[in-house]
Amino acid sequence: MSQSNKQYEEDYTKHVMDLSEIRASILSLLTGFTFTAIVLFPDQITDPFSLMSQITLLFLTVLFDLFLFLLAWTYVIVIGTIPTSITYPMSKRGQLELVTFHWIIFLGFSLWGYATVLMFILWDLTILATISGLIWTLNIFIVFRLIQRMRKRTLES
Repeated sequence: MSQSNKQYEEDYTKHVMDLSEIRASILSLLTGFTFTAIVLFPDQITDPFSLMSQITLLFLTVLFDLFLFLLAWTYVIVIGTIPTSITYPMSKRGQLELVTFHWIIFLGFSLWGYATVLMFILWDLTILATISGLIWTLNIFIVFRLIQRMRKRTLES
């Protein structure tokens, strides 16, 4: 690899890291705000079973899912742009711990997204819970595929 390409990769990695911090902060704020709105909204309306209320809750849930997806994607991009094993030589145990940590984070994202589904079940909004669950399951599948593709790309280089 030529010196200019190596310098470009280092500059690009630093740029991605800087942007990811800003993205993660903004997306965390928006995700938290949206989740709070979903939690508080049913208590503030007179009839949470009305069609308009459920459409509004579905819209907020889709926004929440989108923000969580983008937050997970930002995390995947950062992992994919840092060649950890090249930058910091690791033992097999260290690599196992790092992989385990990343999968636990993925599990945390997955379970956090299902929190809205469980809230809708508690509020007896089963149709909304079903639709939200399907949307979130699709979201998890997409993030999982992104992780696989990023892992494959990292292993090939």
